[in-house]
Amino acid sequence: MQTFMSLFQALGIIIKGWIHLIQLFIKRILQFFESKSFPEKIFFSALLLQVLTSGLGWIQYNITFNQEIETVNISIRWNVIFVMGSILNFFFTGFWRSSWVWLFFVCSQTILLISFAIANLYPRIAFTDILKESDYTYSPFFYAFATCLILAWAIGIAIYRSERIKLKKLPTL
Repeated sequence: MQTFMSLFQALGIIIKGWIHLIQLFIKRILQFFESKSFPEKIFFSALLLQVLTSGLGWIQYNITFNQEIETVNISIRWNVIFVMGSILNFFFTGFWRSSWVWLFFVCSQTILLISFAIANLYPRIAFTDILKESDYTYSPFFYAFATCLILAWAIGIAIYRSERIKLKKLPTL
């Protein structure tokens, strides 16, 4: 009985510790977020949503089991490209600022955009083996990822250009 009580107390301490760490993490993220300009907030949010939607199932199709129709979401073949690219862009560009990080972002996000365009043109190569395009549809996660990919790229390019202009000592009139 004593070991059960000490185990129960230990579990309570562990849960309180995790809650404290989560609250501290959220507080620091909110402080970081508040220090950013409006375009940087949208950029950071777009990168975060890009990461979150990159690993979800983009292809939907219906299966009938015992006369019940179920919708199944599956991930794509090139999933690792979009997930890893999104994660790297989020962590590098979302938190650090330097010329090489921006150059990395511009190159990698452009590669993701080109890969996404190629995958849309040739879905059998990049997305799925389902032969008839009428047998599947794209899930909302696909469209959310596409929107975030384009939005983060466009805002990232604008922020990169504005920071490059600030770094150059342009003559004043």
